[in-house]
Amino acid sequence: TPDRMVNEIEHKLTVAGNPGGVRAREFFAIRMLTLMAGVGAALWVNRDFQNLDLMSIVLGIALLGMGALLPNYWLSKKMQARQREITQNLPDALDMLSVCASAGLGFDQSLQKISAYWDTELGWELQRVTQEMEMGIPRTTALRNLADRVEVQDLSRFIALIIQAERVGMSYADVLHSQAIQMRIQRQY
Repeated sequence: TPDRMVNEIEHKLTVAGNPGGVRAREFFAIRMLTLMAGVGAALWVNRDFQNLDLMSIVLGIALLGMGALLPNYWLSKKMQARQREITQNLPDALDMLSVCASAGLGFDQSLQKISAYWDTELGWELQRVTQEMEMGIPRTTALRNLADRVEVQDLSRFIALIIQAERVGMSYADVLHSQAIQMRIQRQY
């Protein structure tokens, strides 16, 4: 349904970090414009209907396909680039969280320190988590919102571990340190 499509595109744009401030309806407009540009280019290449050849038809179909698929390709690449950046920065962020927790800071204060220190996608997302918690959203909900916004598997696992550690009463520093080591090992392969 149209509402489901809008929500799906909105979610993909969120995962991509809302590049250029584009919203779902604007993205649909961009898709329509590139499709119309593809149709126009295909018609221009094949403007002489009486002397059509196979090459111009194939070129026209390719231009039409490019016009239809280019915005989705762009969005997919933006999502992948952002997820890759977050994945690469995650072990360092976990190390910093571990150091802050070992120094006696609570988890919330550790997140604030890291989000103030890092000017990266992950830092901005952690800042958003702290802002949500300051507005009264429970920590577990704010962390789950983070996992939904970025769709990075390692981060989702980390969040699940933090939530579990909170329930059981484990030390955050131990969990953070072991997770950072594990993610560094995975990143080497």
